[in-house]
Amino acid sequence: MDLQGTNYLSVPNVVTDGGFSYRGRQFGVMFREMEMVYLARFSNAAASEVALTIYRNKTDAEQVRGAVPSTPFGPAAGTEVALGAFARDLSTTVTLELHSGKKDLAAQREEIVRLLGKLFYMKEEPTLEEKQAFIRSHAQLPLPKLSQLTGMSEEMIKVILEEGKPEPPTTGVEKQE
Repeated sequence: MDLQGTNYLSVPNVVTDGGFSYRGRQFGVMFREMEMVYLARFSNAAASEVALTIYRNKTDAEQVRGAVPSTPFGPAAGTEVALGAFARDLSTTVTLELHSGKKDLAAQREEIVRLLGKLFYMKEEPTLEEKQAFIRSHAQLPLPKLSQLTGMSEEMIKVILEEGKPEPPTTGVEKQE
């Protein structure tokens, strides 16, 4: 699924057993479905929620961590806004909503792994059918981007997109010569 950006006041990307949704205000897509991402932080957000912080790559995650001031009194006046904007431009957050009790750690682990499997391709690759569906649903993306995300050649992508186009309407009247 496509992951939206976040403003850190609300978490728009939520995964539950029931599926995927956006909570709160809509933000632009930051990470497209099938895009490789880096999971930098996995934290307990509440008794029944786990928060994931996702970056494009490890370098981006380290840039944000390296930019946070180490002083115990907080950043200099005004810099927290710039740092927050910098972090928002590089990462997003996904919440996994759990139904198992907080004292049942084994059930929570099992549920977390299952929900992660809905969000990421873990130990597997997308099928050809999933790649084709992604290409058709993201036809507005440039061919090089679709090729990069799916690992398919631009020529194959063109064929898939052409197959998905409806036939031009006919008038129903044939001309004889």
